[in-house]
Amino acid sequence: MSSIINEYIGWLREYKSRGGYYSKLAKKLINDLKEIHVIADLEATLSGIPRPSFPMTLFGKNEFFLKLDDWQEEIINRQEAYIKALGTINEVESSSDIHKLIIFIRNTLNGDDCLLHIRGLSFFKILEDAEQLKETLEYLASLPEVDPPGDPRQNTFDAIVPDDEEHAACLRLLRNNSADFHSNYPANRHANSLLQTVLLIYQDTASSSQLKSVKQVRTF
Repeated sequence: MSSIINEYIGWLREYKSRGGYYSKLAKKLINDLKEIHVIADLEATLSGIPRPSFPMTLFGKNEFFLKLDDWQEEIINRQEAYIKALGTINEVESSSDIHKLIIFIRNTLNGDDCLLHIRGLSFFKILEDAEQLKETLEYLASLPEVDPPGDPRQNTFDAIVPDDEEHAACLRLLRNNSADFHSNYPANRHANSLLQTVLLIYQDTASSSQLKSVKQVRTF
């Protein structure tokens, strides 16, 4: 899965390769992060690293601890944005035409990996604005139906086989919106951002969950 944890590990590996006083701590943190699957554990791990009480360089705080502070701030921002997004989507009143999309968005939000996904924060920000979300959903409900292509290109959204009715509804609405897409038309653009973001997160987190299940089965 495209996770913020993978980004953190990548930075730590590069930092560790330079050597220096905190390279051993970076190595331990890499191993700890590999075992984390929920944001609460990530927050606890980062906050549990003791900070030295003395100045760490002649020029201010050490780069390692500055980065830890940045990550902790990012985690807090993600959690706050997530709560707002969840509140907004749970209060949405939708027509029957758009109801399956709402369920799909809610289910994706409630997935264990969504808070850690690299696109998670942008997804939450899209959902935060209740008025904008309402307008986007009304716009999607008004679009004419577009038939799926008979021979979709590989590695496109049209080529995806839906997992259920809600997934299919999201793919169908994206196809409708893409049929006459204009990037300078706000409704088009907002709808495209919402649908593509939720589909990409769903696809990534669903694959991650299946992989975890396989690993758990092999453990027994």
